[in-house]
Amino acid sequence: MRIAAWNVDTGANGGEADPMLRQPAKMEAAKKAIATLGAEVVILSDTSQWARIYGNRGLAEEMRPHGYNHAVCTDLEDESLKVDTGVAILSQLAINQSTIVRMEDRNGLVVTVTDPSSGKDIQAAAAYLHHEQAARRARQVAALEGQLDLTIPTVIAGDLNDVHPRHQEVRRLGGGATRFALRRMAGLARLNGSARPMLHQVGAIMTAINSMEESRALSHLMSKGFQDADVRHQPTAPTVFPFLQPDHILHSAGLRVVDFKVHRDRIFKAVSDHYPISAKLEVV
Repeated sequence: MRIAAWNVDTGANGGEADPMLRQPAKMEAAKKAIATLGAEVVILSDTSQWARIYGNRGLAEEMRPHGYNHAVCTDLEDESLKVDTGVAILSQLAINQSTIVRMEDRNGLVVTVTDPSSGKDIQAAAAYLHHEQAARRARQVAALEGQLDLTIPTVIAGDLNDVHPRHQEVRRLGGGATRFALRRMAGLARLNGSARPMLHQVGAIMTAINSMEESRALSHLMSKGFQDADVRHQPTAPTVFPFLQPDHILHSAGLRVVDFKVHRDRIFKAVSDHYPISAKLEVV
């Protein structure tokens, strides 16, 4: 079974978070892009307004022409966000059970599907963790993990906003060259009064990088026996210059990775600032 994960960037609306949105600007492109992943199950992060616009039934109707007859979605219901966003799971396989779980202060999704090769149930969880606070992410993922049935093969996937402790590329670039470039941008912003918004953005990026490098959420999951499907820890974001690995597919000991991909085709870059990832998994 192949499982994919993708941050669709404000619900495929081109980075514009709109609480009154009726139809995401890039939804048609997003649907076509998802269809190229070749995954039986797709876990989506940052599905802003989808629960309101589509709901489970409407999302399944949107995705049915692209091979996904089953879909569930939810808002995060995180009061700290100015505009709420969400997560969704699409499946070519029947969803045996779906549950919205509370991850301390925001929602996640958990579904079970039957692996067609082994005939065994697989549990898949969608998580979109906080973008800045490492300790908060660790609490969120601990709350999620505590509600899972770990007696069956399990996958946790999504934009976890955490990098793997062994992600040396982030240590090198995020810790050196990238921060140097961001500081230079900040220096230029200080000299140019009209560039103050850029200064704020640079500061936010640096804060996020520092937080991601603490790896608290991933460290917690690894202490519980989960493994990152990407042993190379390849970057997925931002698409203009990928050097961060916030997106992950983690699996329990009941599964093994046959193949892992970062999908860097232009069709994904046109929709989001993240590239999707996918893993072919086998029950062991």
